[in-house]
Parts: sequence; C-alpha cells; structure tokens
Amino acid sequence: MLNDVKKLKTEIDALEPLVAGMALLPDGTALLDGKIFVGSGANLATARTMSGDATIGNTGVVAIGTGVIVNADVHTNAAIAFSKLATLTDGNIVVGSGANVPTSVAVSGDVTIANTGAVTIGAKKVTAGMTAIADGKILIGGAGGAGAAQTLSGDITMTNTGVATIANAAVTPLKTIVAEARTATAAGLTTGTISDTSTMVTVTSDSADKIIILPTPTPGRVLTIINGATGYELRSSAPETVAINGGTEAGAESAIGASMILTMTCVSATAWIGTSSTAAGVQGVVQVAAA
Repeated sequence: MLNDVKKLKTEIDALEPLVAGMALLPDGTALLDGKIFVGSGANLATARTMSGDATIGNTGVVAIGTGVIVNADVHTNAAIAFSKLATLTDGNIVVGSGANVPTSVAVSGDVTIANTGAVTIGAKKVTAGMTAIADGKILIGGAGGAGAAQTLSGDITMTNTGVATIANAAVTPLKTIVAEARTATAAGLTTGTISDTSTMVTVTSDSADKIIILPTPTPGRVLTIINGATGYELRSSAPETVAINGGTEAGAESAIGASMILTMTCVSATAWIGTSSTAAGVQGVVQVAAA
C-alpha cells in the first residue's frame, strides 16, 4: 500500500510543470488560434506563434516563407532533379545577366549550340588572329587531319611577311622537265598535238607524212622533240600566222627526218626557231615551214 502511494506521488510531481505551463495561457484553459506550445527557458509549455523562415496555420499546415531558402540550406547530396527547375527554352543556356540574374539566352555569334550540347563553329568565323602560330611558320594539315605549325624549308623558305625565296641551285633540269609522248596523226589532231605544258616530247610516227603540231606559242619557251626511226611533218598551231624558221602559209610544215633531236625556241607570239641534231651529234636547222 505504501509503495502505491509513493508511485502516485511521483506521477503527480511529473505533471506539475505541465499544469503550471497551461496555467500561463491567456484564458488559463485553451490555446489561441494558430499558436503552438513551445518549452520556455524555465521548461514551461508556452503558447507561441511560429515565425521566421516558416509559419503554421490552425490546421497544422506549415508554409516556408518566400526568399528564405539560401544555398546553405540545401544539402550537398540533395541531388535536386532538373525537372524541379524552371523551364528552359529549347537550345538555350543559362547566363548571368548584367544585373547578375541567371537568364535564358541562345548561343550566337561565332558558334551555335544544339539541344544535344553539340557546338558548331560558323563558316568563316575562325580568323588568323584566333590561331597562334610561331613566327615564320605555316599551318599544314597532318596525317591525322589536324593542323600543325611547320617551317617552310627545302628548296623554298618564307618570311613572316609571306615573301618566299627559292634557294640557290634549287631549280634543276629535272624539276623543270614536263615530258610526254605524242603519236603523229594524219591531221595532227588528238595525240598529234603537243600540250601547252610539255618541255620534252617523244614522237612516234608510222609515216613521214603524218603530222605533229607545236603547242600555243609562248615567248621564251624551249621545247625538245625526239623521234624514232620514222620521220614526220611538224606544224605550228596556226601555220598561216605562226612561223617555223620564218615560213608561214596555209598548211605550212617542216619535214623532220628519222631519229632527230629538235630544239624549238619560241621567240615571239608568232615565231618558232628550230635547230636539229642527229644521234651522232651533227647539228643542223629545222626546215623552213612551207606548204
């Protein structure tokens, strides 16, 4: 019996702080609209209005205040889904504005960006000032397609102003020879006409009456023509106006014998001068062209 009395007293003592706190309410028996009990510094239940970053209604609904959530309030592991962010126009990115406000803008100017993140450099947007190349070097595509800065060397060098210089003795006969094979034809057409770029021609003919036609006359040009065991007829590109050793007329041509080596020099836009040499080195002149 004594133990029961002691137990009851302990329970009553525990209730005293709560009862004392309730006695502090304005009406002594109820809790005012929208207030909550909060333990005071004296450990007494006290009616308070929730304020600060959040408020509470009399239904228990808590509302976080506008503009009160700051960066420090968000946990580093929050992993907020992109779907929770404000919508962003297709292909736009977020850039700080002049007022330091994140703003949706489209990438423009020298590059554009797709909504896949792919960036495209606009045509003719990369200028010389955007590329760093060492003094005097040029940009050359490498084996993998990437450009590489290299110094122009060998037979030609170049300064940083673009002035190129051919090295002494760099131009050899082999580098100036453009060789081709021609076959004489009845009218000198197709394979019977020497191209305007050739410098050395090997002629094949199956008749001394078939024709080889010289290229368009370019003053200063020197052409070497070598033929085999059968001769041919040599004409200028315009027999009536372009002479071979002074001869011009319609159908004018020079008879070339077997196994000859000719040196044809264009001395003007209307004249070729020709010399000949046999395989034994005997020198002569090409026949004056005549019909």
